[in-house]
Amino acid sequence: IYVPQQDESQAAQLLLTDQLDMGFIMQVLTLESVLERNDQIMTFTEREPPYGYLDWCPIDLSLNCSAAPFDNPQIRQAISLAVDRDKLVGLAESGAGVAALHPFTPYEWFTPFIDPLDEMIAAKGYGTSARPDQVVRIMQANGYTKDDDDMWIDAAGERVEISMYVPQWLKPYAPPLTQQLRDAGFDAAFDTSPGLASLAQTGEQKAYLGCKGPSGVRGMDPFMMLSVYTSQYYRPTGQPAPLWSTTSRWRNEEYDNIVAKVAPLQVGDPELHRLFLEAMEIWVDEMPDIFLAQLIIRYPLNTSRWTGWPTQ
Repeated sequence: IYVPQQDESQAAQLLLTDQLDMGFIMQVLTLESVLERNDQIMTFTEREPPYGYLDWCPIDLSLNCSAAPFDNPQIRQAISLAVDRDKLVGLAESGAGVAALHPFTPYEWFTPFIDPLDEMIAAKGYGTSARPDQVVRIMQANGYTKDDDDMWIDAAGERVEISMYVPQWLKPYAPPLTQQLRDAGFDAAFDTSPGLASLAQTGEQKAYLGCKGPSGVRGMDPFMMLSVYTSQYYRPTGQPAPLWSTTSRWRNEEYDNIVAKVAPLQVGDPELHRLFLEAMEIWVDEMPDIFLAQLIIRYPLNTSRWTGWPTQ
């Protein structure tokens, strides 16, 4: 018995009274309360954090890279460096989350690709903690100064506004991310109003939280995720993105050429690794998306009537 699209507190009550065999995805605090009060409930990781499995669609702050000031890759870098992902994920996921710096999920089978990528990202000065000194250096180098409210402004006195659309399922990320960006000098705010998802698809909503995938399923190579950022999916602001995951409106000819070489290669071809890192080096330098955390799918599973639920 599974009942979709219901209030989370209602679903929790039905689980506590064994009226559901499986609940829908829950926030950590709600799920922990259910686990504490009903010892028949379990999750993909039994009764231990992170209470679920890593999805192939990491959570990102998506920006319209064709619209000022986000059309400047250095501004995108500064925004990324302003985020303390460890603290952000700790707050948003109640201590049961996993930070992310790139579009790929760290599945064990994908390790040969991700380990070199993580090393390259670290060598470029990125990490899961914030780098406030680098933020200041980048912004000042691009001609920005601080106003009386300690917010970055350009030569015309315009602030760097980051007005984020945040869907309900990512709402716990909104307050801590907004505060971190404001602390770094960006005029950030969030909006959970319905209907903004359509404007995110057309680029008219220039900043929003979401997820991008597929970053890899067993048997695949990185081509699918790399191709999401190729110019074939670029559309001017006002035109909807052709796929739900192709909203960055970024294009780079050198990147396109590398991904075109990846396309015909078979899974397991050693040339994939070299080309993957070449493409991702451009990606990291350009930062077309700002990834924040792994998406964790948390289904509460009731063992009072059914056993054999999938686990790790």
